[in-house]
Amino acid sequence: MATFWTLGCDAHDPQRIAAFWALALGYVKESGFDEPDNASIVDPDGRGPAISFLKVPEGKIAEPRTGRRMHLARG
Repeated sequence: MATFWTLGCDAHDPQRIAAFWALALGYVKESGFDEPDNASIVDPDGRGPAISFLKVPEGKIAEPRTGRRMHLARG
């Protein structure tokens, strides 16, 4: 069964956080997303969603209405 959504996350260091979550979830790096400003991991079995990490310059924002940290995308 194919999954047709992606979880996108803001990150200060996309490659580092992607490596952590890939190990934690049993995911693998998605080819083509190996630049310093973005990373993506996928479920090797194709059941779970892809998870992407995009570099943002600002740190965490405490006010939830002004700063999004995760984004759902239907694809």
